[in-house]
Amino acid sequence: MHYGGVIFDLDGVIADTARFHYEAWKKLAYELGIYFDKKTNERLKGIGRMESLDIILENSNISYTLEQKKYYAEKKNEYYKQFIQTLTPDDVLPGVKELMEILKRKGIKTAVASASKNAPTVLNKLGIASEFDYIVDASRIRKGKPDPELFLTAAINIGVEPSECIGIEDSAAGIEAIKRAGMFAVGVGDPKILKKADMVLKDLKDYGKIVDIISENITINNDRIFIVTDGKGNIKEDRYGLFYKDTRFLSKYDLEIDGKKPKLSKITSEKNFSKEISIEYKEDDNDRILQMYRKSFIYENTFYESFVLKNCGLKTEIANVTLDLDADFKDIFDVRGFAGGIYGSKPGVQREARQVVFEYTGLDGVLRKTTVQFNQDARYEKNKVVFMAELPPNKVFTFEVHVNVTVGNEKKATTLDFYEGLKTVEKSFNEWSMECAEVITDNERFNSLYKRSIEDLRSLLLNYEGYRIPAAGIPWFAVPFGRDSIVCAVQSLMINPGIARDVLLLAAKYQGLKLDGRSEEEPGKIFHEIREGEFTNTGMVPFGPYYGTHDATPLFLVLLHKYYKWTGDIEFLRKMLPAAEKALEWVISYGDRDNDGFLEYMRADEKGFTNQGWKDSEDSVRASDGKIASPPIALAEIQGYAYDAYMGMAELYKILKDTDPGNIKDKVEALKNKAAALRRNFHKAFWMEDKKYFAEALDRNKRQVDSITSNPGHCLWSGIIDGVYAKYVADRLISPEMFSGWGIRTMSSKEAAYDPESYHNGSVWPHDNSLIALGFSRYGFWEHLKVVFDALLEASAGFHGRLPELFCGYDKRERPLTQYPVACSPQAWAAASPFALLEAILGIRVDAQKGIVSLDPTLPDSINHITVKRMRVGEKLYDFEVERKNGKVEYSFKKGA
Repeated sequence: MHYGGVIFDLDGVIADTARFHYEAWKKLAYELGIYFDKKTNERLKGIGRMESLDIILENSNISYTLEQKKYYAEKKNEYYKQFIQTLTPDDVLPGVKELMEILKRKGIKTAVASASKNAPTVLNKLGIASEFDYIVDASRIRKGKPDPELFLTAAINIGVEPSECIGIEDSAAGIEAIKRAGMFAVGVGDPKILKKADMVLKDLKDYGKIVDIISENITINNDRIFIVTDGKGNIKEDRYGLFYKDTRFLSKYDLEIDGKKPKLSKITSEKNFSKEISIEYKEDDNDRILQMYRKSFIYENTFYESFVLKNCGLKTEIANVTLDLDADFKDIFDVRGFAGGIYGSKPGVQREARQVVFEYTGLDGVLRKTTVQFNQDARYEKNKVVFMAELPPNKVFTFEVHVNVTVGNEKKATTLDFYEGLKTVEKSFNEWSMECAEVITDNERFNSLYKRSIEDLRSLLLNYEGYRIPAAGIPWFAVPFGRDSIVCAVQSLMINPGIARDVLLLAAKYQGLKLDGRSEEEPGKIFHEIREGEFTNTGMVPFGPYYGTHDATPLFLVLLHKYYKWTGDIEFLRKMLPAAEKALEWVISYGDRDNDGFLEYMRADEKGFTNQGWKDSEDSVRASDGKIASPPIALAEIQGYAYDAYMGMAELYKILKDTDPGNIKDKVEALKNKAAALRRNFHKAFWMEDKKYFAEALDRNKRQVDSITSNPGHCLWSGIIDGVYAKYVADRLISPEMFSGWGIRTMSSKEAAYDPESYHNGSVWPHDNSLIALGFSRYGFWEHLKVVFDALLEASAGFHGRLPELFCGYDKRERPLTQYPVACSPQAWAAASPFALLEAILGIRVDAQKGIVSLDPTLPDSINHITVKRMRVGEKLYDFEVERKNGKVEYSFKKGA
């Protein structure tokens, strides 16, 4: 997360003026004959003067009028102002000035948010008022803490989104205000009192931890490799590392100069595959200033980094540059704390003048190797590589590090020249962009989102066994996921149907063959997730592959049908027919456990996933009273996917009529009848007449799981809902209980289980919204579609022009946009959501075989003009424009490229 603002409380954070408040209140209480002690004073922290007076008067037997209260409140303030006249700059608490200096040099905006009207006076006496970009005191707000107004006002006036701010407070009421403002909360003081804070410091002498948050983690990736470092580019904590094939190949990569940590770091450029960082090493007691520039990227199983050390001082400096290295080869499930286990032999280390090699053979018998190479001679001090640099004034010392990783019999990649390699990577991203449809609108925010999504999707593409497959998400899901890859491919058909081809081929390659309870494999079933780490290979975790998903298989059929409509590739369709028929057989037999026509799931192994729809957390299927549903569970949206699969396969059989002429007609008729029966029974079993909405699911007793959720929204996309019911669903989805203002929630705010900070019970998922948007387009709910489009577009601005995996579902009218702390970003179906939203507003319908490309566009309020180039349908590329003229939306096609 990027943070652009830090907002300080005053009393107890910047200066200890709390003692003056205490003395002032104590003096007033004594005059009124009221007992007052430090315990009572603790209750006054973070709240306004009148509220504080009311608390003190609780111990009085006298009833005071409002006018009398105002008089005594002002009298207390006069006492307080007398006391604060004694303040000097020496009263600024330790760590504050140091932190302020770093924030200023990093370009971080700062503000003070104080419940005291005397805040400007106090800051002036301390000599630091001019250091802050804005000061908010009680005179500028209507509501005190714990209301978030104080902090929101500060954020607005420094021009930083609340979700990108850190608030620092010493009171529980202040921490609550920060959290309600959607900010990261740092408490200063007692952890027991400040337990709701995201981080608690004893005092600001420990300001380095705040600097670390601002410096943040940096993740870059390309193909199968990703690296997670701190904001200085180092790997030194257990959550960091360089990962490949579910194994950490570098667990320490920590740069120091003469054993000292940098004073300041700043990310100067960050892309999906590369980063640039500027780091300053400055001595407090002399004029020595060294500047380090780090630039890195990933290409072909190798992490490249260039280091440039510059002497910015006035005399020649001798510097020992050390790089602390280690490779623990931990399995990714161990790193994430999800599974522990036994490992093989202890990693061995070989050191040469310009190379360090770490080797490890796991219990799976697989050799894993990390080769770290340098382009300069170095010496070794235990695990540290040491370079000696002699630097005259204004001169530089440069060196490069290349980290190559291999598994098993893989050959070490050829190391390229640093800038040749970087240009090669950049070229591959540019080529990918040209391979996709180009989209330009008159809305720069959407243009930026679209461009970022194209780049994100490219960065997520894995070269997996010769197939180009989108990984589910970075950093921890950089592997093929059946459902995620399929949905991403569906969303991306308009911009690049080639993604779908490889997704279908890999899914067919790993299609289930046998019955295996532990992995939940079944004949014809499409996998959920494929892992390759040591824990997977030795059976400690069941992911090689794991099949615990109930929706990937019908979605596989949906994708195949849609892919054919976009490409008209009859030969590919013939090739895929055997896999499609196996998948169809699974849907009809294994998918429907009790032969009632509905698809329902129940895990086969206690270590498997309890819920096997896209909302796969353990508590995601809950009734209105909050109770968790008991399996087997039939989810509403999966019935929709099955309906779409039946109808799609019926059409594909008609197209492939020459493959089995005698039976094709019967197959088509049987599938259409099956689809019609499913649609009819779906309405009977899932419709809740009293709520005018479809149930989320049916439980083990075929009772409705009656929560109002986004699940039935997918049924608009699949087309299973009859028109008369569709309007009820669409209206409910954009009602205040479901629509946060930033998007459609996963669960209604009126439900007992609703939690806007949960994973699936009240959060907002962009991909969920994008499929619902396609459903709105299918049924012609144009106004509903525009509401969702504009909301997600606006939300993207709060996440640096990108849509994350999910974000919190707080009401926009009450709280600012709030990030979900551990959301993947980029994430495949979130990155592809803008493509689906675009397809929805354009109302695109295609049939490549018949040469049909039709539009039925609507434009949201935020866009008046769209130009699309190189949209591939079949073998042709289409260019067209959509424009609002005189209140009407018109379109025109141009000659194909």
